[in-house]
Amino acid sequence: MSVAGDKIPAFAYVVCDITPSMHAELKMSDAMPTLDQRSYYGYHWTFGIYSRSSTTAGFLPMPSVATASSSTA
Repeated sequence: MSVAGDKIPAFAYVVCDITPSMHAELKMSDAMPTLDQRSYYGYHWTFGIYSRSSTTAGFLPMPSVATASSSTA
């Protein structure tokens, strides 16, 4: 892979199912799990890229839940 320069940060976003085999690959590449265990992130030293691997649920924002508030006058 050719890049414009070795100091330019690159980012890779991988949307996938975190299957047992994908989980094993991510652990072998030293990717760190997020607290909710739906995504992994890390830095790939060989290619010089920051990466994030996630299910679609991990990338999409959770819908906000509107709560009804009652105020008394």
